[in-house]
Amino acid sequence: MPDQNERAGFLSRVQETWRQTVGKFATDEGETKTLFNRLSELGTVSRDEATRLVQEVRGRIEDNRKELDRRIDESVKTATKRLSLPSRAEIEALDQKLASMTERLAKLESRR
Repeated sequence: MPDQNERAGFLSRVQETWRQTVGKFATDEGETKTLFNRLSELGTVSRDEATRLVQEVRGRIEDNRKELDRRIDESVKTATKRLSLPSRAEIEALDQKLASMTERLAKLESRR
């Protein structure tokens, strides 16, 4: 079973990758808007068309972000299972058992 440092390092790498990916999407959206504005200024597309296209692209980017979040969640869950890391629910269940056992032990010791 991996120690706490390995787990923290793994989670840190996942978070950094996620930040970089989301940053890339944000940059793409800004660049897309700039491109449509330039096309509008050049007369290639009308201002209304550029606005509509930016809204359409923004919607697609948001959909892609949601899909990316879903995939990251799945990947983290899969990686966690491979690393045999306990889930939050499993840790909480163990904490409850430990508290119960500690209480029972204290009662037994007080009888002596």
